[in-house]
Amino acid sequence: MAAPRAVAAAFESIALHAAAMFGSRWRAARDEARRKALEDQLTGLANARAFAERAAGGPADPVAQSGEIVLLMYDIDGLAAITDRFERKFGDFVLRLFAEKARAEMRANDLLFRLGADEFCAILPGTSLADAEAIANRVRAAFREKPLRARKKQNVRPTACVGLASSQEVGFGIDRLKAAAEEALRQAKCAGADSLCVYRASAPAALAAPAAA
Repeated sequence: MAAPRAVAAAFESIALHAAAMFGSRWRAARDEARRKALEDQLTGLANARAFAERAAGGPADPVAQSGEIVLLMYDIDGLAAITDRFERKFGDFVLRLFAEKARAEMRANDLLFRLGADEFCAILPGTSLADAEAIANRVRAAFREKPLRARKKQNVRPTACVGLASSQEVGFGIDRLKAAAEEALRQAKCAGADSLCVYRASAPAALAAPAAA
């Protein structure tokens, strides 16, 4: 009887090992599918769905517990016209360039999203408004640093406008911060290309700062 029991035990061990391997592969496939669902395929940034999940996190979210939060809304100036003139491939290059420059100028714990088309959002946890403005200005400067060769003898120097909103000014709530930053962004775009505006509750978007000469 010992031999049959040994065979049965061996088969059971093999079955358990196979089940564990299958479960591990299934979990890996599930995690990879979720990662792709939350990623913008063009830029590699988190996408609008990832932003919505972050916004739904509420007070328990680690970002909500990090102290002052500043949310930035970016919009690339004239991207539709650039794409129409130089075709989609070049427009996509401009989008990837902005994502690269923005990520390089932000800190490791800052969150950067592409919400769609030419609209980007950044959440800067544990950040003062002054520090957030400095980061926003570095991103704008890096993005416009060098003209891009679009066609022979035709260069483009891309720029972006940005609106900022601080939790110290409007209170916590990602959706609330986003709405305030969008208002500031609207004012920035009214001020002209490559402008920055800060939302003020007493006087929304009271500070408009066009690009430095």
